[in-house]
Amino acid sequence: MKKSSLIIITVLVALIAVSILIFKKKGNMSTLDEDSRSFKYTDTASVTKIFMADKNGRQCILKRTNEGWFVNDKFKVRSDAILTLLETIKRIEVKRPVARQAKTGTLKVLAYRSIKVEIYSNDELVKQYYVGHETPDGEGTHMLLTNLDTEENYEDPFVVFIPGFTGFLNTRFIVEEKVWRDLNVMNFTPD
Repeated sequence: MKKSSLIIITVLVALIAVSILIFKKKGNMSTLDEDSRSFKYTDTASVTKIFMADKNGRQCILKRTNEGWFVNDKFKVRSDAILTLLETIKRIEVKRPVARQAKTGTLKVLAYRSIKVEIYSNDELVKQYYVGHETPDGEGTHMLLTNLDTEENYEDPFVVFIPGFTGFLNTRFIVEEKVWRDLNVMNFTPD
C-alpha cells in the first residue's frame, strides 16, 4: 500500500471516530434538567394519598384504606375516577418543553389557574406538580414540577400527554368532593 493511501485511510478512520464521539455527546446533552421532566410515578400500587387543591381554595384528599379509596375521609371514591387518575399518574410523559416565547405567559397562567397535586407513597411525598391549562391544539396540558429536595418549582414548564391518548389531562385532576363521591346506593354481590 502506498504511503498516501495509508495516510488517507488513517485520516478517514480518525474523522469517523471523532464524528461518532461528537454525535454521542450531543445525544446526551440537554439544556433542561432531566429531573424537571419526571412527572410520571410508575409505582401507583404504593400510592396511599393524593392531595389536590386549586387557586379558589377548593381541595380534596384521596386516601387509600383497607376498604378502598375515600375522599376527604368521608365518602368512598368512584372506582372509575381513581383508576383514571392513577393511570394518568403512571403513564404521563413530556411531549415537549413550553416554547421560550410562551414560557412567561404559561408560568403566569400556572400561577393563578392551576391545580397543585401532591402524591404520597406510605405517607411520604414522592411527587408534586402543578397542572395547568390545555394547549391550543387540545392535545396536551401545561405542567410544572416541584423539586422535592429544595421545595422550589423547576424553572421550565412542559406540555405533557399520555401516549396513545388524544386530548388534555387537566380534567382528570378533580378538586370537587362531589365529583369523586361514589353514588352507589347499595353495593352487594349476589350469592
